[in-house]
Formats: sequence, C-alpha cells, structure tokens
Amino acid sequence: MSIASFCITSVFLQIVFFHSILIGNGFVAGDTANVQRIKRIFTPDDFEKLFPRANGYQVPPHPGPKPFNYANFLAAAAKFEKFCDEAAGGLDPDTACRKELSVSFAHFTQETGENARWDSVPQWRQGLYFISELGCNNSLAACSYCSPSTEYPCVPGEGYFGRGALQLSWNFNYGPFSEAIYGDKSKLLGDPDSLLTAENGVLAFASAIWFLMTPQMPKPAIHDIVVGKWQPTAADKAGGRYPGFGVTTLIINGGLECSETPDQRALNRIAYYKNFTAHFNDDFHKLFPHANGGTGLGPYTYANFLAAAAKFEKFCDEAAGGLDLDTACRMELSVSFAHFTQETGENNGWGPVPRWSQGLYFTSELGCSDALAACSYCSPSTEYPCVAGKGYFGRGALQLSWNFNYGPFSEAIYGDKSKLLDDPDSLLTAENGVLAFASAIWFLMTPQMPKPAIHDIVVGKWQPTAADKADGRYPGFGVTTLIINGGLECYSPTDPRAVNRIDFYKNFSNHFHVAPGNHLSCGGMQAF
Repeated sequence: MSIASFCITSVFLQIVFFHSILIGNGFVAGDTANVQRIKRIFTPDDFEKLFPRANGYQVPPHPGPKPFNYANFLAAAAKFEKFCDEAAGGLDPDTACRKELSVSFAHFTQETGENARWDSVPQWRQGLYFISELGCNNSLAACSYCSPSTEYPCVPGEGYFGRGALQLSWNFNYGPFSEAIYGDKSKLLGDPDSLLTAENGVLAFASAIWFLMTPQMPKPAIHDIVVGKWQPTAADKAGGRYPGFGVTTLIINGGLECSETPDQRALNRIAYYKNFTAHFNDDFHKLFPHANGGTGLGPYTYANFLAAAAKFEKFCDEAAGGLDLDTACRMELSVSFAHFTQETGENNGWGPVPRWSQGLYFTSELGCSDALAACSYCSPSTEYPCVAGKGYFGRGALQLSWNFNYGPFSEAIYGDKSKLLDDPDSLLTAENGVLAFASAIWFLMTPQMPKPAIHDIVVGKWQPTAADKADGRYPGFGVTTLIINGGLECYSPTDPRAVNRIDFYKNFSNHFHVAPGNHLSCGGMQAF
C-alpha cells in the first residue's frame, strides 16, 4: 500500500449543477474558494457514503488515531488553494474539481482500502480503511523505507513507511512534505508518526494532496494532468504517456503496476475511478437515465450541457429581486429540465422510471425528416428564408423548430444565419452535439418581443406591466409554458401537456431543493 520510489519509467457555469447542497452544509467565513467548491460538490453525506469504512482498522486494545473525516479533508484542501479550483484546456472549474476528486479518491482507495471482496459494501467504497501500512512499525527494518540521502537524512529508529490517504512513503517524500508544511524538513523526518496525529490528523489528507499537487521532475504533478495543464512532449508520446487516468497511476506506482501485463492493482484503480466518476456525475444519469434513447450515445451528455452553458454566461449566474445566485440557478435548472422533459421525454407511463426522469429521450421530432412536407416548419420569410428540401422541425433539448428560430440561433452561434438554415441537421452533430443543448439555452435566454426571455422571468428580472396583469401573466412557471407553447397548451388549465410540465417542474424543484412558487399554470393566460 505504499508509494513506490520515484524511479524514472518509460511505460472532472460555474454552475451549481446536479449535486444538491444539503441544508446545513453552509460555507464557513474564511473558507477558501476551493473549499467552497468542494462543499458544493462533495458533502458530508457524500463522505459517509463513499467512505463508510474510514479509520476501520484499529489494533486492539489500543485504538489508534482516526484522521480520516470530512472536516480534516476540507482543512487539508484549504492548504492547497489550487486543488479543486483550477482548470485549463476548456474545462470549467466544477468539472475539473469533480475529475480531481474522482482521481484522488480512486488512488486513496487502492492505497488504503479494506479490499474485502465479499463485503456488502463494494470495494470502491472501502477506502481510507487503513491509516498506515499494514504490518509496519518503526522497529521493523523492512519498514524503514530509507534511501541514503544527505538532503533528507533518515533518523535512526524511525520508519518512513506508508501513512495517510495516499500512504506517503520514503524519507525523500517525508522531508519535502515537511518543508512544504512546516518550512522545516526535520519535523516529519524526526517524527513520521505525527503525519497521522498533527493538527488532529489533517496531515493524513494534506500529505496526499501535497503529493497530487507537486511535480517531481521529470514527472508532472497529477493535478496538472487532471485539470488539463499538462501537455505531453514528443518524448512522452513516444513513451506512451498521454493525458488521462493511466499516467496518474504511472506516477504513483508505475514501477510496480505499469508493466506490459495487466496488473490487478492498476485494474482496481481504473475500476474505482470509473465508480467515483459515475458518482460525481450521478445526477445527470439519475435525472436522465433514458437520454439519447437509453443508448448513452448521442448529443445529450453532461459534458455537452456544460459546454453549451458556457456559451451563455448569464445562464445560472444571474439573479434579481432578492434571489441569491445559487437559488436562481436551481430554479433555472428546474424550469429548463421540466421543459426539456416535456419536449423530448419518452412519456412511458408504465415503466419503472417515472415520467419526469424520462427526458432527453428523443433528439428530434418523432416521425420527421427533411423529406416530409409536413415537417418543413417553414414560415415564408425574406430575413430567414427556408432552403428547399430542408425541414426545420424540432431538434435538440427544447426541440427548436421553424426557420425563424433556426436562423437567429445560427446567427448567435456562428454569426451567419445560413449555417443552420442550410444544414438544420447539424444542430445535433456540430461541436459533437453541443448545439443540441445550446439551442435550448439560447431559446431560454433570448427575448422575442413582446415576449420576455424565460431566463429573465425565472431569475426575477421580468416584472409584468399592467397589460400583462390584465391578461393574467404573472411571474411563475406558467408564463414560461405560455412562451414555449402557449398557442397549443394554455387554453385550458387541464391541458395534459401543460399539466405534465407542472408535474415535471415540481419534481425537479424538489430535487434541487427550491420551492416551485406560484402561478404554475398557464391556463387562462392570454398570449403576449
């Protein structure tokens, strides 16, 4: 369970999205920015769920320290402000943080896991069980882990065996970590056991984060790989070293695990990483398990949603009328996903997945193709002229329809209305499918006079005029339905499509811990 010596080898708007903040998990005055982000993404309940065996191995009758807890993890993260607060290469900081936590926890689990295959708790959630290397103590010569060094000299009687979340090992790691924390290499060289007890155990995590954040040339920092900062040289590529999870294993224990033959330890790390990644993206799959027809292949992915949101900086980052940004974002996600689900949902009333979680099933309007005249959705226009043989039927998360929407959206994205008028199918394929979400967010963000932007309604910017009030139009979910499909759904408060939207909205609001508010129905509202 120890980190091998550093021999040279050749072998995850800003958006508060998908991990609901549990009530009581508030920020503390003075929290660093990275700790604030971690708290949003990784809650105390997550810690208990992911590490139920933490500090599990104790030698009777004298229980040892129990350094692995949520508070200590946050305190350790605060010592390294770029941990979970840096991104490059097109990543947004929240996605980079989710990736960094997934990578970190996978390695923590391989290094410290109980590894009980028959336990009711799966192996990937058995991490942080061992606080130090099993069977080692300072009196055992085999556990000295001493490499002769004048810069970081070993102290007789002390063992530099694996300790902490990443099982920091060897004097040439204890010394530099001690310098980083104390400004004095002798602190931990003289007392390596204090790595588990100093600061009430914070160093058990801090040692791991230090290792992840610190390049040891010629090896890059694992942090830099994860967040997109490291780019391989020609020599790296010749040696098979490319950005990804594999090279992080190479850095940690490549001398033992990265031979040509698949090594079970390396395979474990991959399995753990996949599970942690699924956990930190869990809400997308939980909310949209039938996305892309249930195949998992198509434009509707978590990454594409984030990439689309990045094109509209005020989406999930604007609030008015006394709303705070987080609440406004949760409301905006709830409204958006309710409409996405009505427009693209499988609508299977008999399956095990409730209908409000069946959204993003259809990528385009069922039964339509460019060849069908009924699907042309062409309104005569000199400004946004239709192209013969092209159909402007519903595509994407909000089923963008009609030439008078494809043209302006094309202008907004490309600065050229003809791009999507000439090739409306590319709305589902351009940028690897990002436009399937971007078209929906554009529609939500864009006022089409006299209609206000749905975004402005949700975040509290739109205030109804006397004429709006006289026609029954008040801020609330109902008027957003009026804007999207009022001509078909808002004649009666019992229209099943509008009723579906309200039900979906209530469920998403409950998921994101926001009140649905008033004026949910568009029934009886007059058109703008």
